[in-house]
Amino acid sequence: MKAPLLFIILFGFFINITKAEVINGPANVRVSPNKQILVSLNDGVDIECGLLTNGWFKISFTIKITKQQYDKGYEVKKGDILIDQKNKIIGAAFGDIPTGMAIPGTYGGLKSPAVYEMEILGYVHQSNIKLNSIPENVIDSTFKRGAFSFQYESLRGFMGENHFKAQGIIKRTLPNCEEYCVYESTVIDPSPRYRIGLIFENSELIAIEHSRGVKIGDYKEHVTSDGNKLIIFRSPKNMDTKSFLNKINMSRAGAD
Repeated sequence: MKAPLLFIILFGFFINITKAEVINGPANVRVSPNKQILVSLNDGVDIECGLLTNGWFKISFTIKITKQQYDKGYEVKKGDILIDQKNKIIGAAFGDIPTGMAIPGTYGGLKSPAVYEMEILGYVHQSNIKLNSIPENVIDSTFKRGAFSFQYESLRGFMGENHFKAQGIIKRTLPNCEEYCVYESTVIDPSPRYRIGLIFENSELIAIEHSRGVKIGDYKEHVTSDGNKLIIFRSPKNMDTKSFLNKINMSRAGAD
């Protein structure tokens, strides 16, 4: 059964976000921790992880489906070979995937060919995720007190490799600032928010926002209105910390 149009549009936007983590495999993807194996994923497959809980990550990954499969309500069955949009084999189904854990979607079709995909959910053990692919680990190793440059040009490569995107939202209240972010997965977390955000004033990094734990020194953490933690290296020029935080919260509320 097809998803409602609004869901397809939203899903199409978020399913197209580059995955953050990478499988250290082959890895068994299970219906829940220590339970039935649904899929075996090959080494190096891009996925998205939720929060680590008792040694397990809830994950999502994307497979390619055809328009015909999408129209007919395709369900992944035991023995199916799974491919990505580059027609590369990424794994195989070891069991039938429950419909609630396989979400079809489509995007494009106006100025480019339509893309049909399916997002599959499951659980993998933390040992099956490459540690250097977890964004928080990269932050921990990159942003150490006194060991990195605060300048945009020096961080451009880091942001490109880790898929940070400019948001434009903070400009509503802080015209000289921009925030480059990676998001929480909307498939895993139904209330998406910034997973990691780097806030620049002009070309200088002044703050890091995050929704999960990072370790970059003994900087004080503040809390934004949407529940994220905020590490402030300095406030914008001629502004105190409280005013800076208020401006960030106002931008999230859609203030002019």
